[in-house]
Amino acid sequence: MSEGYTLKLETRALGFISSGSISVQAQKHPTKSKLIASMVMNILSACFSVLGIMILSIASLTYYPDTNEYLWSHIAGSMLLQYILFTTIVEVICAYVTVKWIEAALRPVECSDISP
Repeated sequence: MSEGYTLKLETRALGFISSGSISVQAQKHPTKSKLIASMVMNILSACFSVLGIMILSIASLTYYPDTNEYLWSHIAGSMLLQYILFTTIVEVICAYVTVKWIEAALRPVECSDISP
């Protein structure tokens, strides 16, 4: 494995760790800056996930083994593409829900003049 590829994996892992840490800290000790940072990280995560969905969709649609035989590696490759595509879609949904929750938390509560 090349050093550049390892660096990309470490950077990606660092991004996921920092995104999760910010969200957990925003939940435990909510401040406006933590909530905004968590929202930004989740929006970035959703954007990159949408890009990943497009790439994985193209890869899944164009995946065609060069042989007529059923080899476990071809079946496993196809299943892996579908699994990664599914988990990426789930990640986009989770990021969207998190952003909506944070948006609701940042929105000021409107009080009405009529009391119950």
